[in-house]
Amino acid sequence: EGALAGLVGGGIAVGMVVAIKAFLIDRMLRPAFPLTNFVGWDVVLVVSERAFLERILLRLGPDAEVTAPPEWTTVGADAARRVRSRYG
Repeated sequence: EGALAGLVGGGIAVGMVVAIKAFLIDRMLRPAFPLTNFVGWDVVLVVSERAFLERILLRLGPDAEVTAPPEWTTVGADAARRVRSRYG
């Protein structure tokens, strides 16, 4: 149940980031403010990659392990702690 909640929550989060970038930034703000540098798709992909990895790790369970890059080795455990604290 917790893993499912994590998967659904991660999917919603990634969907919202993509929707904000595609509709709000690209279609509304960028045309109105052409001299302003806005967030590019490269940043959106980096953000969604972590959320996607979290969903996969939650689904695989506690035996799944990230070995590289070093700063992502705790992604699965961190996601599991967030899910557990949120849904008990």
